Amino acid sequence: MSMQTFQLPRLTDDQEKEGYRVEGCEDRVLVWHKQNRIALPYKSPDINQKVQETIERRRREFMEVEEKTGWKGD
Repeated sequence: MSMQTFQLPRLTDDQEKEGYRVEGCEDRVLVWHKQNRIALPYKSPDINQKVQETIERRRREFMEVEEKTGWKGD
């Protein structure tokens, strides 16, 4: 995959407001939630799907914690 034509996955406005972001790093994409790196997948044709699945999994985990404990992250 040519790095010149590679575009980073776009996040939704809600994901960005919640502190998620993506950065390019050589042949990988860094996926962040606030100051925590949550994934480091290789750049690939299905990178958008991988990033979205990672973020949605993380969001579900936070919702489960909130439902079970009442704790809500800032």
